[in-house]
Amino acid sequence: MCGISALSSSREISFESEDLFIKMHQQIKYRGPDATGYCLDKKNKTFLGHHRLSIIDIEDSNQPYKFEDIDLVFNGEIYNYLELKEELLDLGYEFKTSGDTEVLIKAFHKWKEDLFNKIDGMFCCIFKEKNKLTIATDFFGEKPLYLYDNGVQIL
Repeated sequence: MCGISALSSSREISFESEDLFIKMHQQIKYRGPDATGYCLDKKNKTFLGHHRLSIIDIEDSNQPYKFEDIDLVFNGEIYNYLELKEELLDLGYEFKTSGDTEVLIKAFHKWKEDLFNKIDGMFCCIFKEKNKLTIATDFFGEKPLYLYDNGVQIL
């Protein structure tokens, strides 16, 4: 199991916010002892964090994983990633890794939210494109997803 976290803000990101996010994310380090990564995007006021338990493609699929203007953190397993990979290869996509992480991000690049009608697995994922987050979990919610909204509205 891996551990993922995200923070998106309508306010400016400060060094204190960075420190707070990193401390928050460290609270779930036990979920993924093999690798830790962060994507701190001050311009778009978004942070992503990932603690990895390496199972498939141990060396090359650390996260956050980036492809073009998309960043991805995800926890889970995509059961039909080899079939999706074949379809994406036929569409001209190239792959550097053998895991499901790269397939997932490139499938999202190609199909956006329609991907979730094609995917089979247990997962929770967060895609970041510029200032937009797309958050998804499998139909049965096998991988936990907790959301918090502090209710602050800035006009």
